[in-house]
Amino acid sequence: TSLCSLGLVDRYYSPSILPESRPESLLKKNNATAFRDENGAVGWNGAKPTALPAAIQYEIPRQSFIIWKSNELGLYAKAYHEKWQRMEPTLARRIVLDDECRDLAARYHPDRTNLLDLYESFPLNVMRADTCRLLVVYFYGGIYMDLDVNFVRPIDQWFAFNSSSRIQFGHETPDHFCNWFFGSTAFHPCIASIIDVIIERGKHVDTSYEHFVHHTTGPAAFTEGLRRCGGRPVFTRRDLLVGNIQHVYGSINWKNVDKTYSWTDARDAANQKAAEEREYAKRVEEAAKKG
Repeated sequence: TSLCSLGLVDRYYSPSILPESRPESLLKKNNATAFRDENGAVGWNGAKPTALPAAIQYEIPRQSFIIWKSNELGLYAKAYHEKWQRMEPTLARRIVLDDECRDLAARYHPDRTNLLDLYESFPLNVMRADTCRLLVVYFYGGIYMDLDVNFVRPIDQWFAFNSSSRIQFGHETPDHFCNWFFGSTAFHPCIASIIDVIIERGKHVDTSYEHFVHHTTGPAAFTEGLRRCGGRPVFTRRDLLVGNIQHVYGSINWKNVDKTYSWTDARDAANQKAAEEREYAKRVEEAAKKG
């Protein structure tokens, strides 16, 4: 199934969307100053994103993004970050913070969505991080990777910046695609398709479901969005786990050493709270029946 036959190209690449996102429009509207940071990544002036693409990108930009709560990374994350900068000096790299994430959520098709309110309503930070990574790639174009993705092989040996599909992603498991490393051009219809799945599922988050993060904003939502748009994976599970890059699952393996925020702990706490609330409601109902 082609993107054109699904109507996604017209929907997300339409001229009515792109001009408002061009730098000159944003600069005039927000009285802001566009710039690139010291690593060459698109600029952020602390209030508004100001270096959005001026037109459709025909190649994936040589820039990468990680998301964190501040510019101060943990011990292991900082080591990985600096290794990428050292080994790939022509791949611009930037840390995206919370304020920028919220602003991008507010800018996502405000005529037909209210993504910012949904974004802020998510019960866990990891769900906001899942959403922000898509918004960053959607608005800027480039590569997103988790903090715990380690350099293994030179990226030009395996990542096709000039891919005809303008998107690169692969499998994490046989059933799900990987949402901790992917890249595309800006305004790509498949990235928009994933965001739309998150919007659909995010309206009714059931924290009593053990895998509610995975389903609502994580790999399950990522996979569903790509399948809806007809996206085809280019990387195998081995490519992404140990072959071209190495994913060390820092939320599990770093939390006791690096004091890194662990979304798995937060998820488990949310699951425990939901279970306790269900048990309390059950007892109240039983007591009411007994009169």
